[in-house]
Amino acid sequence: MENKEKKLERPGGGFFKQLCVIILIISSVYLAEGLPGFNPFLNIEAFVLVFGGAFLLTWTAYPLKEIFRPSGPEPLLHAAGCAMAMGALTTILGMILMLASIDDVAQVPRRLAMALSGLFFGLLLSEVVLAPIAARLAVTVSTGNKTGAQPGAGKRVFLGLLAFGVGMFSVMTALFSLTSVLFSPGRF
Repeated sequence: MENKEKKLERPGGGFFKQLCVIILIISSVYLAEGLPGFNPFLNIEAFVLVFGGAFLLTWTAYPLKEIFRPSGPEPLLHAAGCAMAMGALTTILGMILMLASIDDVAQVPRRLAMALSGLFFGLLLSEVVLAPIAARLAVTVSTGNKTGAQPGAGKRVFLGLLAFGVGMFSVMTALFSLTSVLFSPGRF
């Protein structure tokens, strides 16, 4: 009797494809509006609420061990749902704060755009980052890997998300500084 082992078949290039989607979004904003088009997305509060809140809510449902070494896609799917919920909550919070402090009606469109950035970050984290990773993990589980993932896969996912979050935070801070300098009222 011949013992044939199943080789794990996983979709390749996941990170590269996700990065292409993010680059596509950045390119379309830049082509449509130029550098000032990034101003509505420079909402640090929304970014921290969505990314931090999604992690904390996932941590309340799953122990850190399960988050770092998932036995299946469930923790990531839960985190994706939490990201969507935090995006919606951040947007609602932003709108409440906007409506509660309207002094200048001309500022409403800008503040509304800032409030909607929470929903954008929630969708980005959920549908561009977490859901595809969960799908790849589900493929691993369905091919017969009993542990659900390679050892340390959850830790790599967490560190990747942390690096992505820090990178996005740095890019937003740099863009905010750059647009503040380039488009300051006394510059021209």
